[in-house]
Amino acid sequence: MSTKRLPHPPRLMPLLAKGALAGLGKRPGNRSRLPGTTLVLPSLRADPGRVASYAHLCGFTRPDPKRAAADPERPAADLERAASALPLTYPHILGFPLAAQLMSARAFPLPLLGLVHTAIEITQYEPPRLADNHEVRVYAEGLVPHRRGTEVTIVTEFRRHGTTLWRDRSTYLARHRTPREAPAGRDWAAPGAPGRSGALGSAQSAYPAHPVRTAQDVRDARAASLAGMGADAPLHSMVTGAPLSGMNVAGAFLPGVAATGAGDGALPVRAEWQLPADLGRRHAAVSGDYNPIHLTRLTARPLGFPRAIAHGMWTFARCLAEVVDPTRPQVCVRATFRQPVLLPGSVRFGCDDTRFDLRDGQDTARLHLEGEVQHP
Repeated sequence: MSTKRLPHPPRLMPLLAKGALAGLGKRPGNRSRLPGTTLVLPSLRADPGRVASYAHLCGFTRPDPKRAAADPERPAADLERAASALPLTYPHILGFPLAAQLMSARAFPLPLLGLVHTAIEITQYEPPRLADNHEVRVYAEGLVPHRRGTEVTIVTEFRRHGTTLWRDRSTYLARHRTPREAPAGRDWAAPGAPGRSGALGSAQSAYPAHPVRTAQDVRDARAASLAGMGADAPLHSMVTGAPLSGMNVAGAFLPGVAATGAGDGALPVRAEWQLPADLGRRHAAVSGDYNPIHLTRLTARPLGFPRAIAHGMWTFARCLAEVVDPTRPQVCVRATFRQPVLLPGSVRFGCDDTRFDLRDGQDTARLHLEGEVQHP
């Protein structure tokens, strides 16, 4: 396993262009192997202005000190920590240029152009703080056959003084022809399925210290991870029993939507959000991801979409802004991306004690995203 230290954060858009060219001759298959390289950025600090813009766009709010002071069960230290922390999904935004550099390399076996972000799991042991410098580490964990191609997991870690504070495991699918005997899907259970529940363990025990290389290694590592996190630990609710008020991305509050059913298998609807046509451009401005499928109808159509689509990470972040308690530092969240959200459009957010989903505002059978949240 080799380590490559970077002197400064990579520029995302040139890397995406490089990856598109480098991937033209790649042919993923059973003999594909991952490069044994970990990219390390020794010191990275977030820009406060960009963080504030991102938090506003995604609906993250800081705790209100006056309101919190009336709650004796909220220690002052927890409130101070929450107020100084990065939004839960923001380290993914900061670390993605490193992931793009890893995936755009000639030695990476899958073509960067066309990779589909299918799932994400974020484990936070201690919130990375806005004012701190962090070491960022990114590596690929393993190739897993999928009925539509090959999946790879990219791991991003934020560390401070040698301690892992935050870890993201994002799964990407490269579509290609597969033999008939290929598995029906990824080899780990979807959110809410047996074997995925558990509470947080230590940062050292939750995942292996080194990247793994084969599908069996991935299965063994995940089994060890769940064992270390305590599969029998109770889950705690992050959602109050009262109906939530929906907030659209412009910051205007919509009327509170009472919890209602949304069809077979759907969670109780808590809010409905109207998404403007420029949401993709606004998220690109705060995240740096200017993928043309998110920008306009004209740029999305050549890539197979009738209109621009919302960033999957925005839909994920917007849901987490509703269900994650920022004063509770340890949390594990998982989500699977199902179908894209066309812009403009409307979506319905549903949740119960530990699960959440996002569905089309007109056709609730159309599922965009589903996930779960766990606190220790």
